[in-house]
Amino acid sequence: MKATVWCAEVAYFQPQDLAGANMKLEREGIKNITFVSSLDYPNTNETKDFLGPDIDLGFRLAKYSQRKRLIISSDLAFLLYKIDKEKFSKSLKIVSYEQLKGIWDGRRCPIIWYEKEWGKKAILKSFLYDERYESFIVNRIVTDFKSLEKIETLEKIYDDLDKSQVIIKLFERLQKGEFKELSDTIKPDPQIPLSRLTEVHCVAVCFNNKGKILIAKRPASKRRYPRHWEFGCGQLKRNETFEKCLNRAYKEDFKIDLDFKGKIRPICTYSIPDAEENREIPGIIFIAIVVNPSAAEKSEKHSAITWLDPVDTEFSKREKCVPDFAKTVALAKAAWQAL
Repeated sequence: MKATVWCAEVAYFQPQDLAGANMKLEREGIKNITFVSSLDYPNTNETKDFLGPDIDLGFRLAKYSQRKRLIISSDLAFLLYKIDKEKFSKSLKIVSYEQLKGIWDGRRCPIIWYEKEWGKKAILKSFLYDERYESFIVNRIVTDFKSLEKIETLEKIYDDLDKSQVIIKLFERLQKGEFKELSDTIKPDPQIPLSRLTEVHCVAVCFNNKGKILIAKRPASKRRYPRHWEFGCGQLKRNETFEKCLNRAYKEDFKIDLDFKGKIRPICTYSIPDAEENREIPGIIFIAIVVNPSAAEKSEKHSAITWLDPVDTEFSKREKCVPDFAKTVALAKAAWQAL
């Protein structure tokens, strides 16, 4: 098993009051919100939804989760350290510093592991024989165990970031018991039934001015289709057009700008089966022209990118590719030529 644990201070809102959330958050100095989002509340067990940068932090950290390890966010680690310095100075170590998207304005965040015992022999023995080749963090520990930093380093980190007082105030509020449970009076906005909200994926097959297609390789850590070549993807947000979704997603993931030649053109649809959640996620595939192909670069979501010549019909036979890869290339090529 692997796990990530983190904390966030949230303000409670009823969905119909979310429009005024910013003013209240600024007034109270809180960055995150929570609300009940159950379809049939209060007739069923309520579902609590959470939004905010401190919520996102945990999912960013989870990328670095490791077999048999527990990752703890720096905020929570600092709180635990303040509560019991002797205990947690022994069980928490900083194993790396990584840039997390949307976190700390691009400054590197400490990746912190919890272990009951940090004996070198026991730690090294706990790794699989080839785990160092799959994880740069494991490789660093194996090759230079002494490079692990003590949790006391957080004192300087939070001073440098001018965040020490924020954590100390949160610690004091926890001690005083100022936090409360979610009120049963919070109900979803009846004007926006959850049955109207769904997850939709949007894909753009992106051509450069030479007619080649941008493709990206999914990392080994992906639950679906690890190490498979794909075309990139964006998830449609509420009140967002397909064009806006694709422009946002591909700018974030590849640093490129897209042109749809006046009208966005879908070429086919698809669905992703999710056996764990017993559902299928729908998707739509479009074509686009890359305005600035020389700017293309991969983000943390992919391990490699390249430009594929669509005449190379054998590529999907030589390499691992997402389902219907060759069919999608053929459809996209025909649509691009029609442009």
